[in-house]
Amino acid sequence: MTLPTAAVVRAGWIPSLTGTGEDTTIDLFIARANAVLARWCGFPAVSQSTAPTLEAVAYTHYFDGPSSTDPRLLRLRVRPVSAITSVYVDTTGDFAYSTEVTSGDRVLDDLEGGIRLTPDATSIAGWPVGKRLIKVVYTAGYNTGADAGATTAIGLLVAHWWTGRRMSGLANVTAGDASIAALDGAIPGHVREAAWPLALPEVGIGG
Repeated sequence: MTLPTAAVVRAGWIPSLTGTGEDTTIDLFIARANAVLARWCGFPAVSQSTAPTLEAVAYTHYFDGPSSTDPRLLRLRVRPVSAITSVYVDTTGDFAYSTEVTSGDRVLDDLEGGIRLTPDATSIAGWPVGKRLIKVVYTAGYNTGADAGATTAIGLLVAHWWTGRRMSGLANVTAGDASIAALDGAIPGHVREAAWPLALPEVGIGG
């Protein structure tokens, strides 16, 4: 998926900025805003070397067991979930994950943000319970270039930074091999309100 373009952000939230002359800087602000908002919304880092993102990307996560209130439901860490690539369980304690939960034995539960075993599942009798016994590869997050909520939150934060970029309290933000200035301090309230619906339900907001 792709982030909102500089043209979209300019047109929607910085109407006084015309032309493409500042698009390189705007693009850096967009990338940074995405990472900042993803962290605030509780999204985990994709990997040790990759910052959190609101974008729909592939995750490999390990789980200890199903929902405590619904033993056939395995809730995933990132939502919304758009695709399940594979599900494997460790049945021998060697973390080899050699037993596949086949696609016919599971369904994506969009409402709960997880995977539900079908009543007649034959791959496994039920979700195992134990440290890191379930391995799931899945795609989750937002199409930030098209989702109205994600685009709005990013656009508002970029506009906030753009407006205040020459005010006191500036700090350098590095993206790739370029350095830009962004405001220090908390995400402003109006941006938090826009980002609130994107936040993951099981995590603390703004941690």
